[in-house]
Amino acid sequence: MTSNAINWRVILGKQLDILTPGESKIFLKQPNGNEVVGTIALNPLDETCLHINWDQDTYPSNTDIISPYRPNSPGTFDAIIDPELKGPNHGLPASEVGTRYLIINNIGGGIRETLIAENNSNRIDTNVDYAKVDDIEVYVNDQAVPFVPHDIDGKLVIRLIDDAIVDDIITYVLNVNEDGPDAWKNNDGKDFIANTNDIIEWTGDEWRVIFDSTKEKNTIFYLTNIHSNVQYKWDGVKWSKSFEGEYRRGDWRLIL
Repeated sequence: MTSNAINWRVILGKQLDILTPGESKIFLKQPNGNEVVGTIALNPLDETCLHINWDQDTYPSNTDIISPYRPNSPGTFDAIIDPELKGPNHGLPASEVGTRYLIINNIGGGIRETLIAENNSNRIDTNVDYAKVDDIEVYVNDQAVPFVPHDIDGKLVIRLIDDAIVDDIITYVLNVNEDGPDAWKNNDGKDFIANTNDIIEWTGDEWRVIFDSTKEKNTIFYLTNIHSNVQYKWDGVKWSKSFEGEYRRGDWRLIL
C-alpha cells in the first residue's frame, strides 16, 4: 500500500518502532464484513510506503460461473484482453475448450443488448435500422424464444410470440450487415458479438457470453485472473482489483 500523502511515522509515532516485519498485520474490512489480511513491513527508505504480503486465504470468495466447458475452475478467467488488438487467430494461441477472457472492448459486427421487462409485453423496440439486420436471436431468462421481426418506420421491432412478464431478463443479439473480425468468428463463420466488460468462453465450436455486463447491475462478482493471479471485482459498473482502493476510518486497522 503506497500513499504520497501518508507518513506512517507521523500517524503511528513511537508505535512504529514495534512494527515487526512479517508479523505485524493490516486488516481491510470488506462490504460483507470480512477482512482481507496482510503482513506488513515499512520501506526503510520511504516511510510513506508499506510493503504488504497479502494472505490469499482471506480474499473474498470467487463467484462461480458454472459451465460444462470449464468444470474445474468456475471462478476464474484466463486473461484480460483487448479483442481489437488480439484474437484466437491474431496474437493469441488457438483457444482450448473452456478458455475464458475478460474483454475491454466490443467484439463483432452487431449489437447485443440486455434489458429488464418493466411490464407485461411482447414488443421490443430496438431503434436499429431494419435494413441493416441480417440475423436475430432473442433470449428470455437465458432461454431462446420464438419471435417475429417487424419493420416499423424503418426500425426493427421484435414481437415475442409469448409476452414477457415484469422482471424477465430479455437479451437480443443482432448480426448487422457488417463483416466482423475474422479472429473472433465462430466455427460456422458467424460473427460473435459481445460487449466491453463481458466475460466470454470458447465451447469448441463457438464463443459465448457467460458474464453479461449489461445485465449484471446489482450483484457483486469476484473472479481471479489466472494469468496474473489477481482477483477482480465487478461492482455493477466496472471491474477493479477486488480489495484495492480507499478505506475510511474504521474500515482498516493495524496490529503491530
